[in-house]
Amino acid sequence: GVLTALGITRADFNQVLFDLCQDLAALPDRRGAYFLSATVLDGLFAEVRSTARQKSMVRVLFDVIRSDGHLAAGEERLFWSALDAWSMRLEALSAARPAGHPATARPEHFYG
Repeated sequence: GVLTALGITRADFNQVLFDLCQDLAALPDRRGAYFLSATVLDGLFAEVRSTARQKSMVRVLFDVIRSDGHLAAGEERLFWSALDAWSMRLEALSAARPAGHPATARPEHFYG
């Protein structure tokens, strides 16, 4: 599962989620949605120091983003911001996926 991929326990995940919600509550609210500025995102990304964990986070982020078959502008911004913050390239992620990983399979709507 996702927690295993991230290398954290359910308790750790719950704590991270709780801390994130507290941080979000202090941010400006725009029509019911929180605005995460580049500065806020950079601060959040800076908390993830391990290269292995950064790669895991980007893979999970990618899997979540593609799960509904639609790339929203905010999702795209978050994904590219993570890659930029961690000086990562897409090639590094695809090369590191084990063969047979579910995310390496082509989606049903692939026409390539």
